[in-house]
Amino acid sequence: MNKVKNRLALLLAAILIAGSLREPVFAVSNGSAGAARGASAEIGLEDPAQVTETEPLDLVPDGGEPEEPGPSQEKIEVITLDKASLNLYTGASGKLTATVEPADATDPSVSWKSSDTKVATVDQEGQVKAVAKGTATITATANDGSNVNASCTVTVRQPVTGVSLNRTSMALYKGRTFTLKAALTPSDAYNKKVNWKSSNTAIATVTSAGVVRGIKKGTVTITATAADGSKKYASCKVTVRQPVTNVKLNKTTLTLNRGRTFTLKATLAPSDAYNKKVNWKSSNTAVATVTSAGVVKGIKKGTATITATAADGSKKYASCKVTVRQPVTSVKLNKTALTLNRGKSFTLRATAAPSNANNKNVRWTTSNKAVATVTSKGVVKGIKKGTVTITATAADGSGKKATCRITVK
Repeated sequence: MNKVKNRLALLLAAILIAGSLREPVFAVSNGSAGAARGASAEIGLEDPAQVTETEPLDLVPDGGEPEEPGPSQEKIEVITLDKASLNLYTGASGKLTATVEPADATDPSVSWKSSDTKVATVDQEGQVKAVAKGTATITATANDGSNVNASCTVTVRQPVTGVSLNRTSMALYKGRTFTLKAALTPSDAYNKKVNWKSSNTAIATVTSAGVVRGIKKGTVTITATAADGSKKYASCKVTVRQPVTNVKLNKTTLTLNRGRTFTLKATLAPSDAYNKKVNWKSSNTAVATVTSAGVVKGIKKGTATITATAADGSKKYASCKVTVRQPVTSVKLNKTALTLNRGKSFTLRATAAPSNANNKNVRWTTSNKAVATVTSKGVVKGIKKGTVTITATAADGSGKKATCRITVK
């Protein structure tokens, strides 16, 4: 290559000299060297008469072959990325792929670079890794010096790191509902939505709002999973119980004297109801009271309703209408002793107190009807000689009574 350069330099010098002498220039002859006719001797040109032929200047290096021209360089004109933007959660990765045009570019390789490695990094294979919340630009630049490039905007978002529920376990009766609430951390998580799921919808279902409904007796797990793909979740164990469906009492109406008691009994269905307890209540405790065991006591004359309500929250109940009556507190007769001739009659009169007693009637009896009889109206009749006791007993069941000693002559 240096010899070629030297010969080119000699040729250029000859051209310049010829130009200055205004004489034609000839190529160096293969024959003996000499100066051209009429040329100054100082330049050592051959006599033109001695120049018999010309030869082209040999520019090929000694001992070498003629050099072929080098191949043309096809440079990248366009770079296209498969994504113009990319959303990633912290710690996640994504792949970018670059396509160059023309496809037969001499050097199709590109270099990858991130505008902010604190937000997202990229390796030379286009693999992007999210580092921290923020935005970074990932650029692919041609390596052939064309400076052609393409970029993708990467947005790094904060994922959910924890999920908690307002209940981790609970009991729920069939047909009843309860709303579970999910709390997600951190506070700046990009997507705070959760997906709800029941492990057995035949036992309990859950809506997209976290409303759980008991379907049938059994146990199920309700799970809330972060919707951002972080796989964070929380769960609640739900036990579905059989509620009471019906309540019956041994009395639907009851008449009770003041001060007297009666025990009401409640029967609950179905037989597998989880809680068969009832809560007792009186509509008017001034008239009648009821204990937790269903014992009703009459307090004063009047009417009250006694209700037995299932304690399981099913709101099933049964009731009994209780009428409290004023009982007789004393009975008096118009005679406490009486002498009566055989065959003769006398009417005893009974007075029951108090005046507001519900039932002031009395029942009459004789201790010996062979001596004296008594009618339902208190008419006593002497039958034969002797002594007998006539009793007037309050008909209201209070047990109050009065007697009269009858002597028959």
